[in-house]
Amino acid sequence: MEKTGKHLPLIAASAIAASTIGMFTAAVPAQAETCEYEFPTILQVKTPAGIEPDGWTYQIPVSGSPRRTVGPGKAMGAVIGFQEGSFGTPYGGMNGNSINFTINFDSGPAKGSTTAFRGQIDPDGFASGTIASTGTPWRSSEKMSCVYKPPVVEAPKPAQPAPSADHMFQLTADRDRYKRPGGKDEDKLPGFVDGAPDGPQVNLIGCQKDNWCQIAVPPDNQFVWVWGDAVPPEVRF
Repeated sequence: MEKTGKHLPLIAASAIAASTIGMFTAAVPAQAETCEYEFPTILQVKTPAGIEPDGWTYQIPVSGSPRRTVGPGKAMGAVIGFQEGSFGTPYGGMNGNSINFTINFDSGPAKGSTTAFRGQIDPDGFASGTIASTGTPWRSSEKMSCVYKPPVVEAPKPAQPAPSADHMFQLTADRDRYKRPGGKDEDKLPGFVDGAPDGPQVNLIGCQKDNWCQIAVPPDNQFVWVWGDAVPPEVRF
């Protein structure tokens, strides 16, 4: 794949002779979102100048919905502006973040040769890897498209135990709700627990020696802490 000859006749230089400056520099930090990727409408990858195969550009048709398969159609490889194109049949594609595809060239200077690309999608969204036979690095000219961001699924909250009828009572007065005993502002929950005469029947979980009591409040049986002066002595245990 080193032969030189006439300029590539089938693909306009302006469409594919994008600058390769910075193509093989370190990747930028990973994106916060996790993506399921697909190829751009045409996959274009390049090898750097000075490494065999020297400065090649490959254009590979892709298909599927999402686009994760190379082909059908002919892939092209050439040193743009210095060599006519070689064409061949691609096969393979993308599996998760892994990329493995091969081009079997059947026309042009590379006729009879096979080029296998092995790589992955980088944190910056570009694809990169090496050519299997030579270890030559390659990188895509465009980012892969993010077609799906898996939703963040919160773990289900453990079910609260059902209230015991033996410890059901009504607070004697309205009281603030806290997520832990002590009465600190940072532990205070929104709202308050209504007391007599209109408040709900709550379930006493237990009281501490410092007079903070934990109760389960309907309708969702939420566990909260209240100051124990509103808990009647006869229901304490």
